[in-house]
Amino acid sequence: MAGLIGELLVRCLAEQQPDEAMDRFLRCSLGHFHQLSGVALDNFLIYFLTGLGRLSGVAPEMQRGDERRLFDLREGLWRDSTPLHGRFLEWPYTRGLRIALNMRPGNLDRWNFSSSERVSLVDGILSYLGEHLSLPSLGEISRRYSLYFG
Repeated sequence: MAGLIGELLVRCLAEQQPDEAMDRFLRCSLGHFHQLSGVALDNFLIYFLTGLGRLSGVAPEMQRGDERRLFDLREGLWRDSTPLHGRFLEWPYTRGLRIALNMRPGNLDRWNFSSSERVSLVDGILSYLGEHLSLPSLGEISRRYSLYFG
């Protein structure tokens, strides 16, 4: 997982200016990484990806209400109907996205996703970040993640 995180950082941060908030996030989250085990370690990448999105300015808004709404990966919006372009997350992955947006280093062991839920959620978040940060190469990371952890 450390190799995937390193590659992700190189691709996502290569073009960015120095950012104090991003630096704090990286120090805090990576500082916790070596202490994690079990479910918390399994959930770390989900937490890390949503944190990168939040600090890059592309995290989706958290909306209260029906968890069974779709999440449009291209537009970054919660929807009641399927978008025509076909790039969206649906239940139960929208539940996972809502959970991911509330993850913190101290609560990563609270949610136990199945292996397929975790892989699909990581794939969806990487797809979303790739689209909104103009980094289509994040799909390669997603494919490797699913091979290692799927």
